[in-house]
Amino acid sequence: MSNSRKRRSKSLEERVLDAGVAATRSGESFPSESSLAEMFGVSRPVLREALARLDESGLVFRSQGASTVLNKAALELVGRFDQFGEFSDVITDAGMKAALELIGEEIQPWSEHIHGPFRSQPEYVLRSVKRWTANGVPVRAVVDVVPLPKDFDRSMVTGGDSVLKVVSRLFNESATWEIAVPTAILATAKVSRWLRVRPRSPLLLLRTIGITTSGQECFQSLDYHVPGLIPQGFIRVIRESGK
Repeated sequence: MSNSRKRRSKSLEERVLDAGVAATRSGESFPSESSLAEMFGVSRPVLREALARLDESGLVFRSQGASTVLNKAALELVGRFDQFGEFSDVITDAGMKAALELIGEEIQPWSEHIHGPFRSQPEYVLRSVKRWTANGVPVRAVVDVVPLPKDFDRSMVTGGDSVLKVVSRLFNESATWEIAVPTAILATAKVSRWLRVRPRSPLLLLRTIGITTSGQECFQSLDYHVPGLIPQGFIRVIRESGK
């Protein structure tokens, strides 16, 4: 059981997954729908919905008329780039002590060359740099840039809050989607200082844009990861296409 899950009540799919993991590790098959429904005191339709969510996330495989199969390889991943969550919890789940540090935060005049393009072309942006460490070793640094409305209140954008909280206060709506493009880069001098690696060390970079349901580009992020320190990855479910 992960430490982060201990801090809150588990969802039905998490409890179902735990039961499947326990059975698989003991050499048994993944429990049947009827036994899981009885175990957790839910109806079969509710249980099927939980299994469907686990299937969609790539943690189990289900096919009509066959038993559910656990994706054992997925359990080796502590963090997933295709799912949103607190990165400090990911570090804790890896068995290490997590710490988050605000390196810098500043309101700056917007420049497309410095901060990147925004469709709204704001006059000012909030730029913040944060770093996560695992047992004192830097593993991730994120540069967040939030476009500021013309009538923004400075008290709403300071204090090192998460970019999602800042966006909710500024735009009166939440970020709903993230579009992230992964790439491999070599650390610049500045980034190497943040992550305490040699200049030109290989890093994973996720270039991310946050979008609200109204279509507002509400933030952009440069998300740098030191590869190999925290087991992370993507899970893609392969669906056979019709012929």
